[in-house]
Amino acid sequence: MTHEEYQSYLQSPSWLNLRNRVLAAAQGHCEGCGRWPATEVHHLTYVHVGKEFLWELRAVCRDCHDRLHPDKIREPVPEPETRKGDDHDTV
Repeated sequence: MTHEEYQSYLQSPSWLNLRNRVLAAAQGHCEGCGRWPATEVHHLTYVHVGKEFLWELRAVCRDCHDRLHPDKIREPVPEPETRKGDDHDTV
């Protein structure tokens, strides 16, 4: 699967349904740190992209997802007041 095909898949109703199920199974909590709301879904493997097993996906907060993909640079998100000064890297 090319990068463009993967990006298209991430916009598909099939992925959005699966993503919502993963977030619901985690009850909205990050499975990385357990401290913040899960807002993203991380693939543990890309072998079955398009036909993922639920156990291949994890609900994570943006900070944890960024830690899992240190090579990807994204625009910073303003930090909520409740998170300032929290050392997220010590999880």
